[in-house]
Amino acid sequence: MLLSSLGLFFVAGIGFVDASPAKAVPPSAIATVTPCPSSLPPGTTPLPITVTRQYQPVSTCIPQSEVCVKNKCWTQYSYSTYDFVSTVIPCPFALPDPTTTVTQTEQSVLVSRSSQTITNTYITSLVTRTRKWRRPVTVTTTASEYTTIINEWSAAYKDLGPYAIPGYAGSGICSNCQGPNGQKMQSLDVLECMQSSNRPTVCREHPEVWVYAQAPSSARTASAVCSTRTSVAAAGVYIFEFPQRAPPATVRVPPQTVTYFVRGPAGRRQTRTTTITETTTVFPERHWTATVTRNCARPTIINFEVIVKKIIYYIIPPFVHPDGP
Repeated sequence: MLLSSLGLFFVAGIGFVDASPAKAVPPSAIATVTPCPSSLPPGTTPLPITVTRQYQPVSTCIPQSEVCVKNKCWTQYSYSTYDFVSTVIPCPFALPDPTTTVTQTEQSVLVSRSSQTITNTYITSLVTRTRKWRRPVTVTTTASEYTTIINEWSAAYKDLGPYAIPGYAGSGICSNCQGPNGQKMQSLDVLECMQSSNRPTVCREHPEVWVYAQAPSSARTASAVCSTRTSVAAAGVYIFEFPQRAPPATVRVPPQTVTYFVRGPAGRRQTRTTTITETTTVFPERHWTATVTRNCARPTIINFEVIVKKIIYYIIPPFVHPDGP
């Protein structure tokens, strides 16, 4: 009875076994947030906040105004609560480091970037007279003007879905990445700038929505017959690689009606419905490698003929709704 009350039981031939309930291990801290400056009067400074998980609500002081009474001045603060986040995510179009550190859920993240140069060629003709009473001469000159158009797509971290950045699953807290009928969506802010040598740079911003088809990716199974016969002089693991080419693939998406959200006046969500016509996307050939592995325990002859299969995925481009001017 005494042993039972202590949570110990005797097991014959083994010894004592601790049967007490496991003690809860407190979560480890990932950061400490100091809400307000230490210059506040004693007894009014909130204690530091220990952060143990991502998106944990934390509070901070925001300066509001400065108050002065009888030659004594101090700053008045108000409290603001936000979700803590500290993570590193891929950002392929950021230079020089293709990653970015996110410390706020509202932080803007670059999703994609494109640049193109447009060449405009002008031909100018000028009629001149070299000498008096001589026949006029036409002089033709050619000039080129180059205009660079740069587009950048970005979204707040909290609005990143699984299709915003290749190879990244998204923030996991996006509330508008799915349409009313289950369509996969990605809302973005687009910055378009036009640069020219003889004109000032002009930029404009507008929102854009990417709506993906019901099947945002299409898969094809590629197969290859691989064979070889060779001898090995020692035990070991032998890997045989056979370069392959998958032919171009054509993916058709049938007509469909999609319903999605856009930002309306004052940032309110509005529902839009549109019909997407049938689309056909041709993907170029893909290179892949068929791999065969053999584990040999001693010198021997390796002889095989096998079929190697690989699933190749094709991402269907989204329907783009330019929700701007």
